[in-house]
Amino acid sequence: MKKIAAIFCLLCTSILPTSAVVVEVPPARGNQDIAVTGPTRVQADEFTLFEFIQLINDYLRFTMGAIALGVFIYGGIKLITAQWDPEKLSSSHRLLLGAAVGIVIIIFSYAVVRLIINLM
Repeated sequence: MKKIAAIFCLLCTSILPTSAVVVEVPPARGNQDIAVTGPTRVQADEFTLFEFIQLINDYLRFTMGAIALGVFIYGGIKLITAQWDPEKLSSSHRLLLGAAVGIVIIIFSYAVVRLIINLM
């Protein structure tokens, strides 16, 4: 378990940069065709831990949504081919219910992460 925690910490520290990015636009010297109408110095914020968590949530949400769609399709096929067998019907109903609960959890995960990020 300690090795997994160490690898996770190493990955987090290697992904998250420690300094902001600064882009400077040089002034137009002798060439009047180039007009800089905005600021000549742009500084981006750091890639924060909250943005990293949001990025992970986005990927996991997409993956879990694809899995839930697959379970919906599989449960629907089992329901269609059950031929009124009570065991097959209950099995397909459990699959469909599980996929529906999974989609609700996916929606709540998005809402919770957005709420936490907006509060910070």
